[in-house]
Amino acid sequence: MIRSLSLVLALGASMTVISVRAADAPVYEKLPDGWEKLGVADLPTSAARSADPKGFLEAAGDFDGDGKPDTAALYISRGLGKFAVFVTLAPNRIAKVTDGQLRQAANFGIKTGAKGAKGDTIAYFRLGSPEKLYAWTGAGFAEAP
Repeated sequence: MIRSLSLVLALGASMTVISVRAADAPVYEKLPDGWEKLGVADLPTSAARSADPKGFLEAAGDFDGDGKPDTAALYISRGLGKFAVFVTLAPNRIAKVTDGQLRQAANFGIKTGAKGAKGDTIAYFRLGSPEKLYAWTGAGFAEAP
């Protein structure tokens, strides 16, 4: 059984997590403190990125199936040593999709994937490797089967 819950996290400042399900990444009211969009200047030069350095850093689609445009982007937290994919949904909703180690950020990308049952999916991939699709579950994002 998957249960929803609300909780308040204290990471130097409080933030409210709107919902969490066991299989879903959290949905926040705002981007958690310490995260910033990954930019071209943050990426080392690589053969995989040389043709289009800005490519695969952002994706647009209707990821939660509400008929409104949403934006997914790669973010970094130097303090945590992590990168993550966050999706800006309706006002006051930021959903975390997945994360990884900061030193690996230059090797990953995102793009709009196939239509899922509840909207577009997010294709997350290591450059040059197969992608994983993440889909909206109604409470957050989870890897699609």
